[in-house]
Amino acid sequence: MNRQQTQSNQYAQEERYGYGRADDFGGNENYAERGYSQQTSGLSQDRARHEGNERHHEWSREKVSHAGKGPKGYRRSDERIIEEVSEALTHSHDVDATEIDVEVRRGIVTLRGSVPDSQMKRAAEELIENLYGVQDVRNDLTLSAKENFYKPA
Repeated sequence: MNRQQTQSNQYAQEERYGYGRADDFGGNENYAERGYSQQTSGLSQDRARHEGNERHHEWSREKVSHAGKGPKGYRRSDERIIEEVSEALTHSHDVDATEIDVEVRRGIVTLRGSVPDSQMKRAAEELIENLYGVQDVRNDLTLSAKENFYKPA
Protein backbone atom coordinates (compact mmCIF):
# COMPACT_ATOMS: atom_id res chain seq x y z
CA MET A 1 0.00 0.00 0.00
CA ASN A 2 1.47 3.34 -0.95
CA ARG A 3 1.63 6.43 1.27
CA GLN A 4 -1.40 8.12 -0.32
CA GLN A 5 -3.57 5.02 0.21
CA THR A 6 -2.36 4.76 3.81
CA GLN A 7 -3.29 8.38 4.51
CA SER A 8 -6.64 7.93 2.78
CA ASN A 9 -7.43 4.88 4.95
CA GLN A 10 -6.33 6.77 8.06
CA TYR A 11 -8.64 9.71 7.25
CA ALA A 12 -11.53 7.37 6.48
CA GLN A 13 -11.11 5.67 9.88
CA GLU A 14 -10.89 9.02 11.66
CA GLU A 15 -14.13 10.16 10.00
CA ARG A 16 -15.88 6.95 10.94
CA TYR A 17 -14.59 6.56 14.50
CA GLY A 18 -13.12 9.94 15.45
CA TYR A 19 -9.67 10.39 16.95
CA GLY A 20 -8.40 7.75 19.33
CA ARG A 21 -10.05 4.48 20.26
CA ALA A 22 -13.70 4.43 21.28
CA ASP A 23 -12.78 2.46 24.44
CA ASP A 24 -10.57 5.34 25.61
CA PHE A 25 -13.62 7.59 25.82
CA GLY A 26 -16.25 5.29 27.27
CA GLY A 27 -17.85 3.67 24.24
CA ASN A 28 -19.21 4.75 20.91
CA GLU A 29 -19.64 8.47 21.54
CA ASN A 30 -19.23 10.94 18.74
CA TYR A 31 -16.21 13.25 18.65
CA ALA A 32 -17.95 16.25 20.24
CA GLU A 33 -19.25 14.14 23.11
CA ARG A 34 -15.80 12.65 23.70
CA GLY A 35 -14.23 16.09 23.95
CA TYR A 36 -17.08 17.15 26.18
CA SER A 37 -16.56 14.12 28.43
CA GLN A 38 -12.92 15.02 28.93
CA GLN A 39 -13.71 18.66 29.69
CA THR A 40 -16.38 17.97 32.30
CA SER A 41 -13.67 16.21 34.39
CA GLY A 42 -15.73 14.13 36.74
CA LEU A 43 -19.16 15.71 36.30
CA SER A 44 -21.66 13.38 34.74
CA GLN A 45 -22.70 14.45 31.28
CA ASP A 46 -26.35 14.67 32.30
CA ARG A 47 -25.54 16.93 35.25
CA ALA A 48 -23.28 19.16 33.12
CA ARG A 49 -25.96 19.44 30.45
CA HIS A 50 -28.56 20.46 33.01
CA GLU A 51 -26.19 23.05 34.45
CA GLY A 52 -26.01 24.69 31.02
CA ASN A 53 -22.42 23.89 30.06
CA GLU A 54 -21.75 26.46 27.31
CA ARG A 55 -19.24 24.36 25.40
CA HIS A 56 -21.68 21.49 25.05
CA HIS A 57 -24.43 23.93 24.09
CA GLU A 58 -22.29 25.31 21.25
CA TRP A 59 -21.54 21.83 19.93
CA SER A 60 -25.12 20.63 19.99
CA ARG A 61 -26.63 23.79 18.49
CA GLU A 62 -27.92 23.25 14.97
CA LYS A 63 -26.89 25.72 12.30
CA VAL A 64 -29.63 28.10 11.23
CA SER A 65 -29.65 29.38 7.68
CA HIS A 66 -29.89 33.12 7.17
CA ALA A 67 -30.23 32.88 3.38
CA GLY A 68 -32.73 35.35 2.01
CA LYS A 69 -32.40 37.79 4.90
CA GLY A 70 -31.17 40.98 3.27
CA PRO A 71 -30.20 44.28 4.87
CA LYS A 72 -32.88 46.36 6.55
CA GLY A 73 -35.02 48.17 4.00
CA TYR A 74 -33.61 46.28 0.99
CA ARG A 75 -36.03 45.58 -1.84
CA ARG A 76 -35.10 44.01 -5.16
CA SER A 77 -35.63 46.44 -8.04
CA ASP A 78 -38.59 45.95 -10.37
CA GLU A 79 -36.22 45.81 -13.34
CA ARG A 80 -34.32 42.93 -11.79
CA ILE A 81 -37.55 41.09 -10.99
CA ILE A 82 -38.65 41.48 -14.63
CA GLU A 83 -35.36 39.88 -15.70
CA GLU A 84 -35.82 36.95 -13.27
CA VAL A 85 -39.44 36.39 -14.30
CA SER A 86 -38.62 36.60 -18.01
CA GLU A 87 -35.74 34.13 -17.65
CA ALA A 88 -37.87 31.70 -15.64
CA LEU A 89 -40.66 31.81 -18.24
CA THR A 90 -38.16 31.46 -21.08
CA HIS A 91 -36.48 28.39 -19.56
CA SER A 92 -39.69 26.63 -18.50
CA HIS A 93 -40.63 23.44 -20.32
CA ASP A 94 -44.28 23.88 -19.29
CA VAL A 95 -44.95 27.44 -20.47
CA ASP A 96 -44.97 28.91 -23.98
CA ALA A 97 -44.25 32.55 -23.10
CA THR A 98 -44.22 33.95 -26.63
CA GLU A 99 -47.53 35.82 -26.06
CA ILE A 100 -46.96 36.84 -22.41
CA ASP A 101 -46.19 40.41 -21.29
CA VAL A 102 -44.61 40.95 -17.86
CA GLU A 103 -45.04 44.09 -15.77
CA VAL A 104 -43.71 44.67 -12.25
CA ARG A 105 -44.55 47.47 -9.80
CA ARG A 106 -43.21 47.37 -6.23
CA GLY A 107 -42.65 43.63 -6.44
CA ILE A 108 -46.14 42.84 -7.72
CA VAL A 109 -45.93 40.94 -11.02
CA THR A 110 -48.72 41.24 -13.58
CA LEU A 111 -48.91 38.73 -16.41
CA ARG A 112 -50.89 39.77 -19.51
CA GLY A 113 -51.39 38.10 -22.85
CA SER A 114 -52.63 34.69 -23.87
CA VAL A 115 -51.73 31.04 -23.46
CA PRO A 116 -53.26 27.97 -25.12
CA ASP A 117 -54.75 26.31 -22.02
CA SER A 118 -55.55 26.71 -18.32
CA GLN A 119 -52.73 24.36 -17.22
CA MET A 120 -50.19 26.67 -18.85
CA LYS A 121 -51.86 29.70 -17.24
CA ARG A 122 -51.48 28.11 -13.78
CA ALA A 123 -47.96 26.89 -14.53
CA ALA A 124 -46.83 30.44 -15.45
CA GLU A 125 -48.13 31.79 -12.14
CA GLU A 126 -46.70 28.97 -10.03
CA LEU A 127 -43.34 29.30 -11.74
CA ILE A 128 -42.81 32.90 -10.66
CA GLU A 129 -44.67 33.22 -7.36
CA ASN A 130 -41.65 32.07 -5.31
CA LEU A 131 -38.96 34.03 -7.11
CA TYR A 132 -36.94 36.31 -4.85
CA GLY A 133 -38.48 39.78 -4.65
CA VAL A 134 -41.92 38.78 -5.96
CA GLN A 135 -44.56 40.01 -3.50
CA ASP A 136 -47.65 38.88 -5.43
CA VAL A 137 -48.68 37.67 -8.88
CA ARG A 138 -51.67 39.02 -10.79
CA ASN A 139 -52.46 36.55 -13.52
CA ASP A 140 -54.41 38.37 -16.24
CA LEU A 141 -53.58 35.77 -18.90
CA THR A 142 -56.42 34.74 -21.19
CA LEU A 143 -56.94 31.47 -22.99
CA SER A 144 -56.37 31.66 -26.73
CA ALA A 145 -58.38 29.68 -29.24
CA LYS A 146 -56.87 26.26 -29.61
CA GLU A 147 -55.72 26.09 -33.20
CA ASN A 148 -56.08 22.76 -34.92
CA PHE A 149 -57.57 21.15 -31.81
CA TYR A 150 -60.48 19.67 -33.71
CA LYS A 151 -59.73 18.94 -37.31
CA PRO A 152 -62.70 18.60 -39.63
CA ALA A 153 -63.11 15.08 -40.94
